[in-house]
Amino acid sequence: MPDVTNNEINKLEQVFLEFIDYKLVIKGAEYAKYYFIMRTLADSIKKDNKKLSPFENEARSKKNKEEWG
Repeated sequence: MPDVTNNEINKLEQVFLEFIDYKLVIKGAEYAKYYFIMRTLADSIKKDNKKLSPFENEARSKKNKEEWG
């Protein structure tokens, strides 16, 4: 788009982000909240995987890759 400058595109992006109330900065407390939620989920998954046999663990891993792939 040769008729639109970088500055114009940047301004459009800025206006759009303000319109949807998108925050580029989060408070430390909010970051910590979600960090510990994710950490707890990760620890839970690790514990569940340790209970499985190697065959079951590999099957679960393949299933997860297919679901997320």
